[in-house]
Amino acid sequence: MAVVGTKAEAWIRVAYNDVALIKLALDTGAKEVVVPMVTTKAEAEQAVSASKYPPKGIRGWGPFRPQYQWQTNMLDYAKRANTETRLSVLIEHPRAIENIDEILAVEGLGGAIAAPLDLAVNMGFADGPGHPEVQEAIAYASKKIAAKGFPLASFAVTPEQGQLAIARGAKLLFLGFDTMFIPAAVQGYLSRLSSAK
Repeated sequence: MAVVGTKAEAWIRVAYNDVALIKLALDTGAKEVVVPMVTTKAEAEQAVSASKYPPKGIRGWGPFRPQYQWQTNMLDYAKRANTETRLSVLIEHPRAIENIDEILAVEGLGGAIAAPLDLAVNMGFADGPGHPEVQEAIAYASKKIAAKGFPLASFAVTPEQGQLAIARGAKLLFLGFDTMFIPAAVQGYLSRLSSAK
């Protein structure tokens, strides 16, 4: 509700590829649902199906919510929702890289995002995505995602990672985590406070 009437879009990353979680996320008004650890075409199809109303999917038909939450009737909302809401998947496992073409070909999929940290760990590199093998996998997935016509998105925990992502054509950047920015802001404030003595 906080973003209604603004240019911002509500995105929700669900905990895992679960029909109930995807439906709940959409029922809150999310414009985009992001599903982690999708590694096969079947998993992508399951996620997309949960995000679409029949006949395109299995999203629950609740006739009363739209008239109050979106000031429309259920029939009109279902038509709009199937085109206006999106479901993207996270590419974060070597198996997803192997199956990237099949995953991206799933009808109704709204996007895919190569997730460098999880991909690195799942490729055996717990110290981060800087390894050439991981960078090659990210570049490969990103090229396939862009070729499909999806907006290229990337995680950028550091400004350097953000610069690299932009150089690769990223249009959407996920800029780190609140657990980074909040302590950094507090530390900056405390530093200025100390220097003012």
